[in-house]
Amino acid sequence: MEKAKAFLTHLVCSVAVVGIFLFVVDYIWYPAPYLEMSGVFRVLAILVMVDVVLGPLMTAIIFKPGKPGLKMDIGIIVTVQIVAFLYGANAIYSQRPAYVVFVVDRFEVMSATDIEASSRPPSELTSSVFSGPLLVYSNGPEDPIKQGEILLEAAHGGQDVSGYPEYYQSYRNGVRQILSRARPVKNLIASGKADKELIRDLSGGFSLDSLGYIPVVGRNKVMSMIINPTTAIPLGAVDVELW
Repeated sequence: MEKAKAFLTHLVCSVAVVGIFLFVVDYIWYPAPYLEMSGVFRVLAILVMVDVVLGPLMTAIIFKPGKPGLKMDIGIIVTVQIVAFLYGANAIYSQRPAYVVFVVDRFEVMSATDIEASSRPPSELTSSVFSGPLLVYSNGPEDPIKQGEILLEAAHGGQDVSGYPEYYQSYRNGVRQILSRARPVKNLIASGKADKELIRDLSGGFSLDSLGYIPVVGRNKVMSMIINPTTAIPLGAVDVELW
């Protein structure tokens, strides 16, 4: 009975901690569709396995009332759990989508580690731990020489314009260009790859004929972002890559 109680106590505490963390991940750091695009599912799975499954299970295995060194054994298990949790949480946090940058004809999802450490975005566009991914617009530098340097770097596998936060602008500044680059949603439907009803659910009440989409490039995959035909604000994404 005491073994079961120890197991359940450990399980409830582990589920509570991991549950709060998963809430932050799903609703703040990686709101849909960015979790699916990020490629962090494997790290999340390991974190849940160690902290919710293996930790309480080991407690159930080693727990025996009056056993010499029991407190030390439990302490070791909890320590391993904490280390695994902190390692996984740090990896997930560092890869969180800090910015969703519109560049030329696409959205690019930029994590905190993707951004050049030597430069910062304008103060009003600073991403914080609780801000979630920020929508921004970038037209790159006005200096043609600097433009050429960035293009050359990107051609050799380096950072593109989206990796230079000093050129980020308010998303509102790019609405006209963003809307002009949107592709008709009817192309998605005609491709046979997209669920028409899902697009209708994401439409926000707009007619399908008025909607456009823009490719959104993440670390793990490319999807199609449906946008508001007036404000260019994303309405949601479908798991289809169609340029």
